[in-house]
Amino acid sequence: MPRDNDFTLELTLRQHTPLIHFQADQPGATLRATELKPKLDRFLLKKNSKLPARKHPNGHQSLDYKIFIEPLEEIEVFPLEYPLMNNKTQEMKRDRHGNTVNGTLSTFFANMGPEWKKKPKKLVFCPNTKVTISSLDTELIRIIRENISEFFMTHNFGMRQSKGFGSFTVEKIGTETVEQNWNGLDYCFQVDNLNQIQTPNTYYKHKAPGTRFKTMEKLFYAIHRFHQTLRSGINENGIYVKPWIFFYAKDKGIQWDKKTFKQKFLGNSCVKEQKEHHNATKDSPIGYQSDQDNYLVRDLLGLSTNQLWRKPFEAPYMSKDCINKYGFTLRHPKKKKNSSNTSKSADKYPGSHPKKGNIPLNKIKRFASPFIYKPVLKNGVWYVGIATKKIPPELFKHNFILIKESSRNVADMIEDMQMYPKFTASDFFKFVYDKRQQIANHIKAKKDNQKHLLIQSMYQSLQKVHP
Repeated sequence: MPRDNDFTLELTLRQHTPLIHFQADQPGATLRATELKPKLDRFLLKKNSKLPARKHPNGHQSLDYKIFIEPLEEIEVFPLEYPLMNNKTQEMKRDRHGNTVNGTLSTFFANMGPEWKKKPKKLVFCPNTKVTISSLDTELIRIIRENISEFFMTHNFGMRQSKGFGSFTVEKIGTETVEQNWNGLDYCFQVDNLNQIQTPNTYYKHKAPGTRFKTMEKLFYAIHRFHQTLRSGINENGIYVKPWIFFYAKDKGIQWDKKTFKQKFLGNSCVKEQKEHHNATKDSPIGYQSDQDNYLVRDLLGLSTNQLWRKPFEAPYMSKDCINKYGFTLRHPKKKKNSSNTSKSADKYPGSHPKKGNIPLNKIKRFASPFIYKPVLKNGVWYVGIATKKIPPELFKHNFILIKESSRNVADMIEDMQMYPKFTASDFFKFVYDKRQQIANHIKAKKDNQKHLLIQSMYQSLQKVHP
């Protein structure tokens, strides 16, 4: 005969990183059941497709259980942005229009647009939260009990969850303490000496953030730097890092797509100038030439809707003609959310090519990074787990159009570029892991450069956690 606790599962969750919450000022604002349950349903049904699920008209499936969430401690609510300080005047930093310049967390793009200004999202944090799951189906409760720790280890919540916001783990099931493991993740790295990490922002002393924000700023700064080494690389004062995706593309015999863009939009003569100035070898991003078809590769780690190509500040080696070709946006034109597929105007870019007339829009609106970062504080040390996700097959089925915009006029475009069809996130990260000891060869910086040391320490601790 079933006991009372066979119908109910009580969890104590530990929160590691804050949620970006759109109702932060409401009482009890924390993890939302309306986000948690659909995710848990999908996770369980992926584990066992034969579970009795209710099918909804929209195609979604749901399982028969209820969730109740209760914060066990006071919820901290704090802003996502804080005013920066002008180091010379010691006053608030302001832009040329007199507006306050704010600093935020590295992996978050600041509150922008009219909706953000009306009701900006905030960060919420509650160290411990109680989650009660109840159902008359005792077998379903048993299955949830067996899988709930892995579920929370492989999922984050709220906005920017793939970058580590909204990280929870199961601390207890009932009164039983749960041993933390990396079940469901693929890799992890350690962020050593978090307090010694130097972030670039200096906050205005009269409105400075508290300890929680400063800790998160350092943690997300480290995650941001790690992700840059995978996709974009780093080119800042004092440090230059070639991204792993370039080395992966070269290993597959694919030309670096930034070189393809430069050849198209700046011209071969400008590419030649850069190669000569940097003494670029055939193994460098600007020097490597492939006989294969050109593919998009960086966007497989997250589709960038636009890239700003700024004019160089100081480039005495570059001709005036080449410098003048800079200062444009490279854009993936895409459909808006409310665009109708049947409307002719919805399939056209709001601009035209001087020779080809109206330009069709890309069908893929957005594609997030195929990695999930899972920050976990364990015994006073920050670890960041990594899960690799499958890339949606439709991403490889479409040709992409890239448009060069200058002063809002469409100047030129590249048609019919495709994503590299054999790419998988797991294969890419295995490539990174197998060659992780070579990270020092990717970096040009002084030995005591703090960014250099941070990157090296993260790669030295990188380990595989899934057999």
